[in-house]
Amino acid sequence: MPRETPGRESAEAAAGTNRRSYFRAAIEWRGTYRRTSGPADELATFWALDLSATGAALELHGELPRLGELLELHFTTSTRFQVDDLRLVAIVGNRRRPPHHRVVGVAFETLSQTQSDLLSRVTLTAQRHEIRQRRPR
Repeated sequence: MPRETPGRESAEAAAGTNRRSYFRAAIEWRGTYRRTSGPADELATFWALDLSATGAALELHGELPRLGELLELHFTTSTRFQVDDLRLVAIVGNRRRPPHHRVVGVAFETLSQTQSDLLSRVTLTAQRHEIRQRRPR
């Protein structure tokens, strides 16, 4: 039986799937996105709030996409995560309700082995950083 997640509109909730079984790391990583259904030159910014090897929570600062819409994501260069250029395609799977309606959950579309390895490395690096921050000194 499908379960509703409080505060979210979700294609996943309707289907009864649970992508949260993957480890997600809290993260702050800036980037730009383009709605594939929009003009090619219409870019807006986002902040990645959390990340896993299969998806992310993004705070969008532009036109909001519909559930099921494809986004082209470009993560900025990150010295913290040692990433020069990361471009991914993702599908919007859920959207939080107001007042947090600018936060969407996305699932990454087909990833290459290199992209998958990179996302795993970034997630593990962020996880180690979180653990160090929580340790009493």
